[in-house]
Amino acid sequence: MGQVVTWLNEAISQGAYAFDVVSSESSLKVSSTTTNFPDIQIWLNRASGVGFCGWELKTPDTQADDKTLLENATRKAMSMNADYFVTWNMRDAIIWRTPNRNEKVTHDHRLKTYPSILPVTEVNDLWVVSKQELLKGRAREILYDLSVLHRDGHLHLIDVDSTFFVHILTEAVKTLIPHIHQSLVTKMGKDKRFKEGLFDWAVKQAIANYDDPAFYETVSRQVVYRLIGKVLFYLTLRRFRSELPAMHLTDINPSQINEKLKEYFEMSRQIDYQAVFEEDFTDSIPVPPSGVEPLVALIEDLNRFNFSNMPHDVVGNVFEKLIPPEDRHALGQFFTREELVDFINAFCIQTVNAKVIDPTCGTGTFLIRGYDRLKNMGERSHTTLLSNLWGVDVAHFPAELATINLYRQNLSDYRNFPRIVSKDFFDVKPGDTFKFPPVVKNVGTITS
Repeated sequence: MGQVVTWLNEAISQGAYAFDVVSSESSLKVSSTTTNFPDIQIWLNRASGVGFCGWELKTPDTQADDKTLLENATRKAMSMNADYFVTWNMRDAIIWRTPNRNEKVTHDHRLKTYPSILPVTEVNDLWVVSKQELLKGRAREILYDLSVLHRDGHLHLIDVDSTFFVHILTEAVKTLIPHIHQSLVTKMGKDKRFKEGLFDWAVKQAIANYDDPAFYETVSRQVVYRLIGKVLFYLTLRRFRSELPAMHLTDINPSQINEKLKEYFEMSRQIDYQAVFEEDFTDSIPVPPSGVEPLVALIEDLNRFNFSNMPHDVVGNVFEKLIPPEDRHALGQFFTREELVDFINAFCIQTVNAKVIDPTCGTGTFLIRGYDRLKNMGERSHTTLLSNLWGVDVAHFPAELATINLYRQNLSDYRNFPRIVSKDFFDVKPGDTFKFPPVVKNVGTITS
């Protein structure tokens, strides 16, 4: 209990939460003759006695939905007039909506059930460093979700289903491409320097047939893919970085949409910019006013998804299914199956301190499976694992997805900087260095 209180107060001191403080000693009068003590209370204003949520903590021996545990937690939540409460047995955690006075808590009152922390099996796991990090990450995740509940009054997060998720993105790409295509053609006709820059960029991307009628559509696709990659990364990142605001663009003047997107992405750049948020030529191709409505609709749709619980195959499927095979073939972009990757890695990664570099990393399958292989060989430090894995790819969109995939290996680690470089590997020379920035905790705010 004391450790969780410390973690939560540390998070509150670092993030933009509306909560005042977390405590563990305040008593609650649940009846005229009975006083209970919640394990944890989250306060909106402790001095004024305004609480928000209580937590009940148990060891793995007690189920998170144990009947007696729920009855006690419900009484305490009602006594502090809290709309929500949390039960957590180290392994499993659940956020509950507090039932009405004459109502019993049931499965229908569950607001969110978190994936089990499988390595945690007993109370002494709290003192195992690697497992402690998992517990700390889960505490922060729950705190973030409670802050969303306080702000929005609901948690409409849908676990990501690969097929449905890719379908949404595919339809969005089809809708956005004509708008970007028109914006591209218009800019080409007005700006000679832009035209020259586009051709230089296209050569590096192996899109060099300017006379092909499909040239502009191919470029437009790359612009849309990159934009979606940046949005996906932002939404993934903010699930565990509470200082990043929700990406809402519904009330933005269409003429300001590009500047507003830059503001959001710049705040993410303060945290980790390599491969995803560093400037690229395609960033100079604006979303025209006609494309704002479908883009905003896509982002609002994506906000419904639970990116913190995204299965590992989703990002790979985004690349494999979102980009048509003919596009990937023309650009030399291919998706390698995991079983083949594991077979190759078994020959290449022989020691726990092996250094791994993939010069055409794509979405990072070789690096992700390399991460898992090194971890299974005994390396437990997430920071060390990332420092031994390097990926390079000339195409921004797959490099973005590789960064997301490696970032998601440990979302709670603040030193979480995947070594992914969006660059032509033939331009990388011996002795070159690439800067990965330290954590910047105060990233500023979005202007209204």
